[in-house]
Amino acid sequence: MSKIKCVLFDMDGTLSDTLDDLTVALNVMLKFYNLPTRTRDEVRGMVGNGIDALILRGLPDTHKHLFDEGCGNIFRAYYKAHLTDYTRPYDGVNEVIDTLKAKGIKIGIVSNKLQSPLEDIVFSFWGNKIDAVVGITDALPSKPYPDMVYACLKKMDTSLSDAIYIGDSLVDLQTATNAGAKFIACSWGFATREALLNAGATEIIDHPSEVLKYLD
Repeated sequence: MSKIKCVLFDMDGTLSDTLDDLTVALNVMLKFYNLPTRTRDEVRGMVGNGIDALILRGLPDTHKHLFDEGCGNIFRAYYKAHLTDYTRPYDGVNEVIDTLKAKGIKIGIVSNKLQSPLEDIVFSFWGNKIDAVVGITDALPSKPYPDMVYACLKKMDTSLSDAIYIGDSLVDLQTATNAGAKFIACSWGFATREALLNAGATEIIDHPSEVLKYLD
């Protein structure tokens, strides 16, 4: 494998802990319909495939029809206005971002968040330090399809062989596999270490600083 010139990160559960803001937004929607709310741990098991999947999974089986009736508009409106009420980068992430920039390593983010809120969160935490940000749009199929990975690399004029992909979920593992990317799982996110191992992850790190050991 050639020397690493680029690091691709997932967002939710990898760079930042978004779980509380997602849980609050989901529960605002559920309360609007007088439906039972969800716990943080329940929502943890629902994330990874984008907002639509979270909304559909969060609805009780008896009320899935609300998804087609536009209940997600309530979620999106609230979440857009409260993107970073509780969301923060994980400890050590900012230092890794700064170190990568100092070393001249390109940084990309590939996420199943919608493009606009993703860009807002990225800019609020890291300004212009991130070289490319690819979220969900109508132009590309979402993870675990590999297209977003390829699009992010293209924006940075970087080849797949020069990159590593860091993610916390089974969706990330499958995305990396589909893309043919070297995958490093992180244990501090939304999936458990056991789940990652059972799904086939071969390398797992326990702190963001461990990303740096893969650069040489």
